[in-house]
Amino acid sequence: MKKETVLILLDYYFGPIQCDWLDEEGRQITKIPVVDSDEEAQRLNKEANSLWLTLFTPVDFTEENPSGFVFDEQREKEIAPELLSLIERLISKLEEINDGSYVVEDRETPRLKALIGAK
Repeated sequence: MKKETVLILLDYYFGPIQCDWLDEEGRQITKIPVVDSDEEAQRLNKEANSLWLTLFTPVDFTEENPSGFVFDEQREKEIAPELLSLIERLISKLEEINDGSYVVEDRETPRLKALIGAK
């Protein structure tokens, strides 16, 4: 059986668990039942995403800024320890519930640790 990958990556729309599908109610899902149904994993994912989204300020769309958002790099450094803690707890939960159907690919922990100067 081929294992699925749970990608941990902070992104404007998702995260940190990256999801490509929507369920019948419009919620983003991984299509990995044990991940999608775990309330604690979903809570930690939403909490980290909510904190991450505070770093984006809407601005007018321009040629120089086609995204329509400004990212606050200074605030990112300030909240990086809290984000790191949430992601570490999320990964720990994902490891705890893993039924062997997936692997976790963590792209955020090293980036956040580098941002805060942790080892």
